[in-house]
Amino acid sequence: MVRMLQSSTCEEQRSIVRFLWAKGHKPSEIHRDMRGVYGDDCMDRSNVSRWCTFFQEGRVNLSDSPRSGRPTTAAILQRWEKCVEKVVDYVEK
Repeated sequence: MVRMLQSSTCEEQRSIVRFLWAKGHKPSEIHRDMRGVYGDDCMDRSNVSRWCTFFQEGRVNLSDSPRSGRPTTAAILQRWEKCVEKVVDYVEK
């Protein structure tokens, strides 16, 4: 009997991909099996294939790699500051 999981982390799903890839399963098989357990919360087939390629290349880290560029939190903070300025300007009028 298969149980549907209601939630999962990216790292959890990637570890399943790594395990099944190591057992010799093809990305399409891995995705089909995962879809049966994770349902709509399952990563898509292209991501399963991409992670299989990463593991084939020797990657062992399941976390996202750091990205270059400005963190999204900086952009959010700037928008917040602009909102505060507009509210202050409005109140002072």
